[in-house]
Amino acid sequence: MWYAQGELARARAEAERSLRLSEEDAVTAFAHNITGYIELAVGNAEAARVCFEHSVSGFRRVGQSWGAGNALAGMFEENFI
Repeated sequence: MWYAQGELARARAEAERSLRLSEEDAVTAFAHNITGYIELAVGNAEAARVCFEHSVSGFRRVGQSWGAGNALAGMFEENFI
């Protein structure tokens, strides 16, 4: 929600909190994914790529192809920054 409202610092803090609290599951993959989009929004393409890579592998591990596709789309966006 913070990301959608443009509160990038708060969004990053909450996504990082989610990563610390979660186990290796879809929640972790989603937290990596949203963190990737946050990093893109602040212009940190390298950090975004790392987050998206973690997200893709996490979503694939739990069998959620829609999530892997979303993270791959983020990696595609990264190329335009």
